[in-house]
Amino acid sequence: MILAAIGLFHLANGLFMAADPGGWYFATPGVPQTGPMNHHFIVDIGLAFSASGAGLLFTFRAGRAAAAFVLAGAIRPALHAIFHIIEWLSHGVPPDLAAAAAEGLGVIVVGLLGLALAARQFAIEESSNVEIAFSSQDRPNGAGFRL
Repeated sequence: MILAAIGLFHLANGLFMAADPGGWYFATPGVPQTGPMNHHFIVDIGLAFSASGAGLLFTFRAGRAAAAFVLAGAIRPALHAIFHIIEWLSHGVPPDLAAAAAEGLGVIVVGLLGLALAARQFAIEESSNVEIAFSSQDRPNGAGFRL
């Protein structure tokens, strides 16, 4: 359920960015302090967040393919989180409490938690879907089968 909530968060954020770049720019704490609004860039990033959110929503499906979509959906927000950590280490935590909270929780925690949970789900699916195949060449009686 946590992965689904993270997926919905990214999908909603991405759709907000793509549909109303100016509204997103001014509504998100700390963003106006990063420089002038770039409509094209905000829409591009919004589409990336939308794709990540959609991938994370595959958490409702079972199987290796679904788990791979979840993992792929988690990678972009996790890279975004790592970039923000590097920025904090290089330039310090934003002095504005609302901006620091938005980055800390909405970017860093959500991004890294999503990746950790997606990697766990992928590992579980991988370990539960082990297939052992024996060809007819491996069997003395010539019969082949799959487990």
